[in-house]
Amino acid sequence: MHVTWAWTLVAPPDSTATAWLAFVHLLASFGVPLFLLVSARALLQGYHAALGGLRGWVAFVARRAQRLLPAYLAWSLLSLAAHDTSVLTSPIDLAGTLLLGGAEIHFYFVPLVFQLYLLWPIFARAGRLSSKSTTATVLFTVGATLLMIACWRVTPAWNHSPPLLQLLLSSWLAWPLLGCTVLPLLERRLLAGEAASRRRAVAAAGFTISLVAVLLAAALVAWHWHPGMTTNYLGIVVMVFSPLNALYFLLALTAAILLVTSAPRVGSALAWLGRRSYGIYLCHLLVMGSLVFKRILGTPVPSDFESPLWIASWAAGLLLTLALSAGLVEALRRVRPLARFVGYQ
Repeated sequence: MHVTWAWTLVAPPDSTATAWLAFVHLLASFGVPLFLLVSARALLQGYHAALGGLRGWVAFVARRAQRLLPAYLAWSLLSLAAHDTSVLTSPIDLAGTLLLGGAEIHFYFVPLVFQLYLLWPIFARAGRLSSKSTTATVLFTVGATLLMIACWRVTPAWNHSPPLLQLLLSSWLAWPLLGCTVLPLLERRLLAGEAASRRRAVAAAGFTISLVAVLLAAALVAWHWHPGMTTNYLGIVVMVFSPLNALYFLLALTAAILLVTSAPRVGSALAWLGRRSYGIYLCHLLVMGSLVFKRILGTPVPSDFESPLWIASWAAGLLLTLALSAGLVEALRRVRPLARFVGYQ
């Protein structure tokens, strides 16, 4: 998503290249709400029982902080050292940057996830109510959808440096709420009592339908692209989502859950990736900007689009960023004192 975004920012606004890049960017960006849906569902499974009052809730947040914050702080400081050392000399600016995730354009997501942790008793309560009542699930779904529509309407100028109000979980609340309420219901209704062969058939059909729906949704935006639709507009479509895209994506996620449930090998592969994904998430933008673009391929510029060879450069940037980021994480993971700085404990 970020490699493609770097090219989208400099592509001619009325070109086929821009439409194609917008299409790829939209497809890749479905992973953002996917993360919130899956994370909420996994947390609900891991913490299905009550947290045990205030003490249990504090212990829960403390465990998550011990797991995530050392790596986040380390890569934030490294990114600031590479991009803006002036922040490091001001304790107030540094504290604000770390609190809001401002060291890289995507680091705001870590404070956002901690907002989810702070509100977890509410999400867990919603999940328990939904497990007992389909009516509760329907009400939560309607509420989440209305909230998503409201946030869509009031954030037309969304960008990568939003004020604190837009950083709050309100603009993302629908996704973890759906993960705690709708997904367990779908699992019960679609998986309970079904033979394994039938589940695989349902999973294959659902995945095919979801893939077509997602492709059509992304193509609808990308191929109606015109110079008046700025990159901020693309950012809104990607990061907040319209209700139509939300429905498409919920369908795609349901199919993914069915696939993982009916194919243990897929689940094992995703678990392997999941243990490394946080470190890759934290370091990949620094790797892309300071190494891949700056030292190896060169930063994309408008003149690159004068030849179709830009596609090869884009693909090379994507593969190099992924390979070098994953390699760095794997190397650090193997050194015990450094493992926690890529998210390993």
